[in-house]
Amino acid sequence: MVNKRILVPQYYRRDMEELNVRAIDAYKESLPGFEIVPIDCLIIGNGGGAINCSSKEVPDPN
Repeated sequence: MVNKRILVPQYYRRDMEELNVRAIDAYKESLPGFEIVPIDCLIIGNGGGAINCSSKEVPDPN
């Protein structure tokens, strides 16, 4: 969760399409008022961390 946004890992493979849609729908239903942001993690998730490990070193812009 970042500033009323939910970053949701997505894995864009043919066999995962339905699961991706269901995950986004579940977040939208559970968290009204939040922007749901799907992020393709197929490549960055190879190390097992996906969004967490890829974003933990992002510096504060202020």
